[in-house]
Amino acid sequence: MFTAESVSDNVSASALPGETLVAVVDVTKHFGDRIAVENLELNLCAGEVFGLVGANGGGKTTTLRILAGILKPDRGRGYVLGLDLAHEASEIRKHIGYMSQRLSLYSDLTVYQNLRFRADVYGLRSPGVAATTAMREFELEPFARSRARQLSGGWARRLQLASRTHSLTQIDLSR
Repeated sequence: MFTAESVSDNVSASALPGETLVAVVDVTKHFGDRIAVENLELNLCAGEVFGLVGANGGGKTTTLRILAGILKPDRGRGYVLGLDLAHEASEIRKHIGYMSQRLSLYSDLTVYQNLRFRADVYGLRSPGVAATTAMREFELEPFARSRARQLSGGWARRLQLASRTHSLTQIDLSR
């Protein structure tokens, strides 16, 4: 997911149509002797829709994790939102969201409790306010008292996404 905030002086996630947002060349990732991604070359521009399709174990998730700055490629070079893939991964992670296939919610906690817990873990000064704000932004307010396990798949995904937003994962050291 690309946010609408400015990423750097020369790149904005609200880029002009056709502006290059992702450009990688020769990206390779190994896990031991197993090659997960080999010689990936990819160019994505603002306004394009791109699908990543392939067999199980084909490297789709590894590719997404590399592009999100979660995994470092073993070889290759590239840029995501104008940020160097090899040297600015932590900055990339601030602007690119990655949501795994497996939900990481606490099924016995309510929607509000899940969001508040995450905000508290990340050291926000006002975790309750952050949780309430996330519920409003993601239209989860009607489910505030519902346990995560009671949500439909789509609402659970939305809760998962809300729990990964910038506002709930920024460490507040002034606490």
